[in-house]
Amino acid sequence: MPLCSSGITQQKPGTADDIILTSAILEAMAAGYGFGWLLAPFIGAAASTLNLHLPSFCASDPPVDPGVSGADLLALATIGPGPLTADAADRVTQLLERYAWYTFCECASVTTPAAPAPPSQPSGTPAIDPGQQVGYPAVQPCMEYGIASLTVNVGGGLNVNTFLYKDFDGTNFGAPINVTSMQCKLTVTQTTGSGSSVRIRFQQQDANSVVVQTDTKLVVNGTTNSLLVQRNALSVNVFVDLLVTGGSGSVTWSNAYFDLFCDGQQPNGVASPCCPPDPILSSKLDVLLQMVTLIQRQSVPFAYLTGTVHSGLTGTGSIAVTGILGVLLNVSAPVRAGVDVGTPDTNWDLGWINFGDSNGYEDRIWLRGTSQILIPPTAGLFTVVGYTLTPGVTLALTELVREP
Repeated sequence: MPLCSSGITQQKPGTADDIILTSAILEAMAAGYGFGWLLAPFIGAAASTLNLHLPSFCASDPPVDPGVSGADLLALATIGPGPLTADAADRVTQLLERYAWYTFCECASVTTPAAPAPPSQPSGTPAIDPGQQVGYPAVQPCMEYGIASLTVNVGGGLNVNTFLYKDFDGTNFGAPINVTSMQCKLTVTQTTGSGSSVRIRFQQQDANSVVVQTDTKLVVNGTTNSLLVQRNALSVNVFVDLLVTGGSGSVTWSNAYFDLFCDGQQPNGVASPCCPPDPILSSKLDVLLQMVTLIQRQSVPFAYLTGTVHSGLTGTGSIAVTGILGVLLNVSAPVRAGVDVGTPDTNWDLGWINFGDSNGYEDRIWLRGTSQILIPPTAGLFTVVGYTLTPGVTLALTELVREP
């Protein structure tokens, strides 16, 4: 079923046809949509920039949730870009594209549905620079706001909503416009009444004051509870509710206050320096690092990894390859094949292989032993390996890929 009831999607008016989003901006976008666990190091390892051509990108529905896992994030953070992490990088990129669609695209002629609920942080997500454990200063709220003690009574089995904060229209206190997350903490000292309980309730609203997301948390008498939500650049109402199933009740709290965090900062994070890095410069450094790493891994490798194995090859044929470093050839030679004894033995009349692409092949490379490693200096150019084997010869060809 299409996202838009009209069946037509388009880029938002006033947007450029081509959008380039750096890793710092993508991290802020992720935080704004409620999945701030996707940090710039993960994003930079997947794709240092997200390039969108809106006329084609917005011509179809947003991508589906790819299901990013903790293993994906660990691989990206520790291994880096390359063939072993290509699938993980694709999933992170698709997740970012999913929410970028709601930023730059819309339904034509009808109201665009709200962005879907953000994905939860996957189990196994590695902690990047856990400042609290190693003594670095914690990030501080950009604003704090407290509310005095208050007692609320309710009768007749009704609920009461004690209004604490409202952003945009009807503001109770002025919050900075760059707030990206809000945390309300409440200490309840007394609850009375049949079945009474207390909760903190955040309601996020769109520009038309329509509630698009509600987050709640029950507060136990005598304890402090908190609830953190992403602001998502929407209007936010915060209530303390007294819930009574029957009769009457009352609630007293001794402390209720807000911590507001700005510019993508999160509670318990590491404090940013006074002069944060330039996101464009950081993005370019990410690109340079990836390019230099790729050049080293492909042109002056310290090691290689074995990839796909193509076994049981006989006669003539070809194998499609991509991004290889070379090949490992294991040959089953017939008794009739000539041999010069040595270290290693040299065999004769086994056949040959050719590296090539859609335009043609390079010169033959003769098979000279039962186990042979070939790492041509231009292996990364090749998209096909052709083989010609003499009768009775069976070849197992293993792709060799660069280390991450």
